[in-house]
Amino acid sequence: MKTKFIAVALVVAAVLLCAGAAAVLSQESPANRPNPAQALGAKLQITVPDFDAGKRSMVDLLLMLAYRYKLPMDFEYITNDALRRPLRFRTGSRTVRGLIAALAALAPGYSADFSHGLVEIYSPEARLDSSNPFNMVVGEYRVHGVDTETADNTLLCTLGQQLHPGSGCGGSTSGGQWGSTKISLEMHNAKVFEILNAIVAQNGRAVWTPIRSTTTSAERGRRYLTNFWDIYPLDPAFEKSAAERLKALFPPAPQAERH
Repeated sequence: MKTKFIAVALVVAAVLLCAGAAAVLSQESPANRPNPAQALGAKLQITVPDFDAGKRSMVDLLLMLAYRYKLPMDFEYITNDALRRPLRFRTGSRTVRGLIAALAALAPGYSADFSHGLVEIYSPEARLDSSNPFNMVVGEYRVHGVDTETADNTLLCTLGQQLHPGSGCGGSTSGGQWGSTKISLEMHNAKVFEILNAIVAQNGRAVWTPIRSTTTSAERGRRYLTNFWDIYPLDPAFEKSAAERLKALFPPAPQAERH
């Protein structure tokens, strides 16, 4: 009788142990991680009280909203007008989504999209321009369980080796600024901007921007072997850096000397 009781107890313990292990595996599985699109959707429904642009530019305002509400965002297309023209815009209560759409509509040629796990600020026309480097097609891009900086560097290396077969790729990484978030992606025949969007969407707390102009004839069509974009964490410490790098795309015209 005692032997039978011990055997039953061992079976019950084994079942409980397996159930506990299954629960742990379930909690850690990708399927149970927060869905980036759902997380973004909740943030976009937040109500913003009366809003005044305060004569800031569209890009300034959207970047401010990205950092204030922790919105993963893509600034793939930048013009001097969108970057520097002060807006006279005032509105009553709107959702974050409604406010972003309204601001994007104030700059010629811009659209906003919210359907891929991030806020995309882009130009439909620029996405049709074959000389736009963000439209270059990457044959195969694959990362698994890497931090955002490594995913970013892998894209640059993959692009460089595709354009110049046999070329090497190296560089330093800062490490630590992206925390424990890991990126796993496998994409085929995807455009550069699509891969960057996928990285930022999966991270959930980042924005990416160009760091070289792609709107002037001198820049379009170049095939860069150094970054022509940058990815920033949605940490307040990086907001100023992102804004300054964007402003550097179109330096203010020098003022004529007075005689």
